[in-house]
Amino acid sequence: ICAVIGFPLFNTTNQQWRMNWTNIGWTFQSVGSGHYIGIDGSQSDGTRLVAQTTPFGWDIWHDEVDPSTY
Repeated sequence: ICAVIGFPLFNTTNQQWRMNWTNIGWTFQSVGSGHYIGIDGSQSDGTRLVAQTTPFGWDIWHDEVDPSTY
């Protein structure tokens, strides 16, 4: 498991992600490594994002205040 960190845009495959709808929700898979964005621990505010080999499902909903955003 590796932490997910941010860098300025270099447009390389390690900064590109595939979003896929699956039976567990949306998954984010790295084009470069094939790893998925997941979480390190339980779901709560401040939980660290990690790159992992198993898919992790994300639920994406419209914002309750501004329905034009997610």
